[in-house]
Amino acid sequence: MAITKQDVQNAITELQDSNINASVINIRKLIGGSNSTITKYRNEILLEQSANTKKNIMHLDNKETEKVSRLIAELLTDRVNINRMRD
Repeated sequence: MAITKQDVQNAITELQDSNINASVINIRKLIGGSNSTITKYRNEILLEQSANTKKNIMHLDNKETEKVSRLIAELLTDRVNINRMRD
């Protein structure tokens, strides 16, 4: 019986939930099938996941970016000052 993209998706999810690398070899151990079919579907799925992740990235406007930059600079300055006080 041929494996489907959904079979590969389910195997990836199962492996990831178990903190196991979703490699072609590990997927094949779970569901069988050929390396080429698994590789094809796995690559499609990982590409889709990557695209979905990029959609969820938050973008800051200029004012927010400046504020974050100032806060990071302040934290770094504080860290340097603390290290100097220790020396």
